[in-house]
Amino acid sequence: TADQADLILQAGNGGADAYIANAASNGDLVFSTHNGTAQGERMRIYDDGAVTKPHHPCFAAKGSASWISMTTTAGDIDIAMGTELFDVGGHYNNSTYTFTAPVDGKYFFYVQVYFKLDSASGYFSNYFTKNNATAQENHSIWSYSNDAPHLDQTQTQSCIMDLSANDYVRFRMNAEGDHGDIYGGHCLFSGYLIC
Repeated sequence: TADQADLILQAGNGGADAYIANAASNGDLVFSTHNGTAQGERMRIYDDGAVTKPHHPCFAAKGSASWISMTTTAGDIDIAMGTELFDVGGHYNNSTYTFTAPVDGKYFFYVQVYFKLDSASGYFSNYFTKNNATAQENHSIWSYSNDAPHLDQTQTQSCIMDLSANDYVRFRMNAEGDHGDIYGGHCLFSGYLIC
């Protein structure tokens, strides 16, 4: 029938592959489940091959448009990323700046930090933590430069973590060598479920 889906289920036709297809012109293939409350679309394969997963966990948050003082005596601190740009599934907490994994899987995280240091001897140690335990990835942002303290810099860091449901992740920094400042409005914390 015109403008109707043509569903094909095919297996064992001269090869080991099995096929699920919508043979209608310009037809998408839609996967849907019931979550106990309502039926909903979970994945769509468009006629041109693009794939969307509207409930796939992902988030991005940034800080406020102000400078945050970082002192060498403050210890490890969370960068206040309290403004959510998006949060699919509501798994990011913009008060504690943590992401909680909704399901077991491998997750990708990314951070961008805009900063300046008070002297050329200053640097930041920065890392992602899982459940406030040992750093998963540990790096240092250095500023050995004759331009300090006037040199503003942007640095990025990424990490892939194997998480169980309810594990939580945060990004922490520690000023060492000398004091410095972070500009929250140009900082970003984001992540998503890979698989």
